[in-house]
This record gives sequence, C-alpha cells and structure tokens, in this order.
Amino acid sequence: MKTVWSSGGGRQSNAIAVLIINGEIPKPDIAVIVDTEREMSSTWDYYDTYTKPALEAVGVDLVRLRKSEYATVDLWSKNGETFLMPVFTDFTGVPSKLPTNCSNEWKSRVVQRYCSALYPDEKEFQIWLGMTIDEPERIKQPTGKWQNEYPLVKKFMNARACIDLVKKHGWPEPPKSTCQMCPNKRHVDWLAQQRDFPQDFEFACQFDEWLRTDVDDTFYLHKSCKPLRMITQEDAQPDLFTSRCDSGYCFV
Repeated sequence: MKTVWSSGGGRQSNAIAVLIINGEIPKPDIAVIVDTEREMSSTWDYYDTYTKPALEAVGVDLVRLRKSEYATVDLWSKNGETFLMPVFTDFTGVPSKLPTNCSNEWKSRVVQRYCSALYPDEKEFQIWLGMTIDEPERIKQPTGKWQNEYPLVKKFMNARACIDLVKKHGWPEPPKSTCQMCPNKRHVDWLAQQRDFPQDFEFACQFDEWLRTDVDDTFYLHKSCKPLRMITQEDAQPDLFTSRCDSGYCFV
C-alpha cells in the first residue's frame, strides 16, 4: 500500500509538513498539493517560501499538481446539468445553498487519478488528510482502493495546536487554504481578502458578476445574496450555512 499525503496548503497541512520534517511521522511515498488554478495567492506564496523548500531538504517532493491536467470537469458536471460550486441562490425568496461538489472533482479525484497513473499496479492507497480532533464531522473512511488516514487526529491535535506547532518551528502562521471565489468563506474572510489581497478579491468579484450574467441571475458567492463587490462590515449575518467543505479536501 502506497501512502499519499494530500496537502491542502493550509494550517493543518503545514503542521503535517513540520511533523514530517521533524521525523515525527514517516515520509509519505507520494506528496501532492492540487492547484485548483483559482487558489488564493497567499497559499502559493507560503508554499514557495516555506513548505516546499523545507520538505525538499529532507527528501520529500511536494508536487504542485494542476487540476486541469487530471480533472474531467470544471464548473459543470459531465452532463452539463449540475453547477458544481456551493453558490447561494435566492430564487425562492429565501437564501439557500447548492451542494459542494467542486472539491471532490477538483481535488480528491485529481489526486486519485495522479496516483493511479504513477502506480498503475497498486491495489490500495492510504490518503493522509489534515483533519483535526475538533472536526469529527469531516473524518470519514471510504471503502475500496482509497483509505483515508488522519495523522493529526492520531496525535490528538486540534487546529490551534497545528498553528502553534508551525510557529514553534519558526514559520509564520499559515494562511487558510481556499479558492479565490469559494462561497464557503465566512463574511470576515471576504473582508480580509478584500483588504489584504485585492487582486484575489477582484477576481472573485468578477466571477460573482459572471455567475449572474452567464449562469443564473439568482447565483451569488456571498451568503447575503448580495453582489460581492458591494459587501460591507454591516453585511455580517449568523452562519446559517456551513463554512467548511464536507469532502474534507478544502480549508486544510
């Protein structure tokens, strides 16, 4: 069985990187981080500056894998009937949210296809994911060829412990891993993106406008069902919808 570390590029994944570098967990056979080609620039700044060179120094190549090289779909399902992103809609008059399907197609299946191409004769793969003990709802065990493993859970680590470990290692606090236009962001995350990463925010605003122009005029990225470009501090609302991705491949 080959071990595969599927890094999300965020706080928990960088804690796994530190554990590997310190020899506290074994080196995986495969280390990969999927580039959705819409990832926040902060993820790649951190990857290039800290994570990748430090892992290379201990003999681990964290491969940046472009989604488009292995994904069979992008924003729509194969039949063209299902929009894969969990956007918000007010078509009934009450804000609701579409299911999250993008992460499965853009990340988990991309990793699986890459591993299968690399080791076509391998019967089983153990996929390391960066969930922690404070997210039990995200810890899942599929059956068949792909078996999930949770190194941070085995070490009884929560999200705060991951940040502390990374900072103790001498790195700055890692950014959250998320796409520029991910609807799962909290309101405070959108405001932070607007303030700190204006180019990423502008991409998201243009994507948000494209949704209503070319996809469905009731689709929005922000849970208020208000154009993203118009959000302010006053648009904060109670979190009626999850701000995490159920698949377990984002925000790690």
